[in-house]
Amino acid sequence: MRRTERGGIDWGSAFFGWIVALAVAVSLTALAIVLGDALVAGDVGGIVGGGSWDDARAAAVAVLCAIALISYLTGGYVAGRMSRFGGPKQGLAMWTFALLVGGGLALAGALTGSDIDVVGRLDLLQASANAGTGVAAFAALLVATLLAAVTGGALGERYHRAIDRAAGAK
Repeated sequence: MRRTERGGIDWGSAFFGWIVALAVAVSLTALAIVLGDALVAGDVGGIVGGGSWDDARAAAVAVLCAIALISYLTGGYVAGRMSRFGGPKQGLAMWTFALLVGGGLALAGALTGSDIDVVGRLDLLQASANAGTGVAAFAALLVATLLAAVTGGALGERYHRAIDRAAGAK
């Protein structure tokens, strides 16, 4: 009965899940930058000297994708844990909120000109020889982060199910 009363999307939980996801992304990205800089400066075992820029770019993309997945999983977990019911829905709401904020910021950058247009400055799609590959990779990242957020929401809801089982056993 309580599930039907309070089983909808809680946008407050989604917002705070997004805040946590953003904080985790910023923290892990800063850590990756520091570690990458230390690796390049120290050239541990000649690793950097023997590699190419393409290898370094591929490693950076892989690290950033892993950071995105960890961040969305954590944000979905927080959203699912904050709301008592509907953890996967809360993860979906957190992902949707992040998508709307990101899309709004990209649109604002595009409308205000080239000084703030981060997407245009990165030149992600035009820089690749095959622009379709960039679009496909972006779509795959969107789907992967959606799955991570929904999974995190389901994991966050498990806490409440364990409490309900323990309360019912007494």
